[in-house]
Amino acid sequence: MLLSLLASAFAVTDTFGDDSSYNNEGVALKLVAVHVTETVVATELDFAIYNDRADSPVILVLYKLDGRSWVLQAQQEAVALPPNEEAGAAESGEISWLMEAGNDYAVGAWVGAEWYYFYSREAGRQPSFGELLGGLREEADEPPEQFEGEAEEFYYYMELTTEDADADDDGAIGNEWGGEDCDDNNPDVTAPTEEVPYDGIDQDCDGADLTDVDGDGEPSSDAGGADCDDQDPTVLPSGAETCGDEIDQDCDGEDLACDGEKSPDGEDLGVQLDGGCDGCNSGGPPAFSLGLGLGALLFRRRRRS
Repeated sequence: MLLSLLASAFAVTDTFGDDSSYNNEGVALKLVAVHVTETVVATELDFAIYNDRADSPVILVLYKLDGRSWVLQAQQEAVALPPNEEAGAAESGEISWLMEAGNDYAVGAWVGAEWYYFYSREAGRQPSFGELLGGLREEADEPPEQFEGEAEEFYYYMELTTEDADADDDGAIGNEWGGEDCDDNNPDVTAPTEEVPYDGIDQDCDGADLTDVDGDGEPSSDAGGADCDDQDPTVLPSGAETCGDEIDQDCDGEDLACDGEKSPDGEDLGVQLDGGCDGCNSGGPPAFSLGLGLGALLFRRRRRS
């Protein structure tokens, strides 16, 4: 929900021409050409028309200039058309038409007989994403796959709503619009690359940062987890401790001492028992060793007496 609100906040609706004049010169394409300077996606197109008892469809279209030819990129039959003898809009409904920076595009409609379309000699303001080049008109019985034509100084009245397809300006189009950029708010992420663990960035675009390198199911302590050695899958808080191997398998901060192991001052550090170590690292001998020592002392006293 929040993402939808943020996306809509960046939508911009540009208006071309005005609706002060209209004509009905037969079946034709009616387009406005734009040189695109910022990569955007058109999400809605409304084309102003008047219905003079028309029974033919209105098809909204997007063309791209390739050399001298305008090549059809997308088309969609309009919805919610005005009823007979009324003005209104040929509405696109939901669309997702990519318009990449550095290219020329023409946006508009193919209209059949009995449809009037509004036009103007006034360009109005430049669109938020580029520069107006002028209007195009091409007679055709249906939207052609391509045609050649030069833009003239007139403009059909329409409203085009767009959203930024490269929000972080890193040159990569966001996933939402069919591109490879899985984080369009971070210019350091442009397309899937090798993941860097624990940096909070999803470089490989799998949906999350890498926090468990050894794959033992426990995130590394470097990423806020409890795995004290994320290079060894046998080391984690639930790991089985092995005494005397100088490895802290259960991440409790120390290795488990074994029977006969001595401290630097010569004290016995303990005996490993089931479920733990009796007397380990306690600084004194275990109870079993203490009992043996007391028994030996009593035996020597009795022999002397």
